[in-house]
Amino acid sequence: GRESDNPRVPAIPVHVFVDDTYYGDVSTLRGISAIDVMEIRFYQSYEAQYKFGTGHMGGVIQVITKM
Repeated sequence: GRESDNPRVPAIPVHVFVDDTYYGDVSTLRGISAIDVMEIRFYQSYEAQYKFGTGHMGGVIQVITKM
């Protein structure tokens, strides 16, 4: 997500969705096997709002699996 040079301003987290289901923050990507991934998309906050609803100011990474 967006970061600042000011340490008092927290970063805005990016949310992860797997097959249109909320999965967690960026650290959860480590739990997804690369062999199961068909496609990865990044949505800016304004795009994520239309697809996933409000509350995704840092954007969304969508993982689409082969299953």
